[in-house]
Amino acid sequence: MDLLAVQLAQTASAPEAWASLFQKPEAKAWSDVVVAIKVNCLYDGLMAHVAIIGKVCNELIALGVLPSNISIFDSVHPTPAYYGSYVGNGLAAGVTLPTVSRDGIEIPVGTETLLCTSVIARKDGDGKIVYVPDLVINIPVNKGHLKAFGGFTMAMKNHVGTMYCSGIAICPPFARLIAMNKSEALLGGTPARQQLIIVDSLWAAKDGPSSPITGSPACISMGIFAPITDYLVAKKVREQRMNVTSHDATLLSRMVTEFGYAEAELADYWTEVVAPA
Repeated sequence: MDLLAVQLAQTASAPEAWASLFQKPEAKAWSDVVVAIKVNCLYDGLMAHVAIIGKVCNELIALGVLPSNISIFDSVHPTPAYYGSYVGNGLAAGVTLPTVSRDGIEIPVGTETLLCTSVIARKDGDGKIVYVPDLVINIPVNKGHLKAFGGFTMAMKNHVGTMYCSGIAICPPFARLIAMNKSEALLGGTPARQQLIIVDSLWAAKDGPSSPITGSPACISMGIFAPITDYLVAKKVREQRMNVTSHDATLLSRMVTEFGYAEAELADYWTEVVAPA
């Protein structure tokens, strides 16, 4: 992961890379920075590896973030049952595993409002929406999913455990998925809240979302923008390494064009780094 960070940040050393990737509001000290790490806990057969989450926590703490200010969450499938035994044993002692489950307030998302977990959004005494974390990190696993999302679930779909519709099926239409990932909750703030994406493909599943592991691509993908990261992992890992042929090409293309990018310009965004033997 240090090699990936160095490549992504284009720095000479790993400490410089992590310090470059994680940015805080100028007026805050690192000890005051609040971090939310979104993981995917649908089932324990395939979830983000503890070592990946633990590494991120350790790098944040090295910068001065307090362990108690780091929340590892999934409000659809709360994290204590999945990661509780690893706190102090792979995850830094003192990190928080919220028990929240769909406890949030309504926030504007596109042309509608969605409930958003209290880990991300709350209301102050005047009823104004306050976005809690200064920094959001998105760590999904590589799994298949409905054609309605392009045929997979990774970083963009991971936020269905952050924002969701009360009384509406948990799986959103594609337009809502796009709106979620353009929302103030993720792209708002100075600097923008969501700053790092890490897709865990050490193990992966062609189908899903609850399918068993079907392969071991043995790779981790790191980016700073969810749509481009998802697109490239779908192309370079799922299609090329896993031989997945079921992606919806139109929706896959829209994942980047809806954010102002063209597929043809993304080739230069992908660099492979091989870990030393």
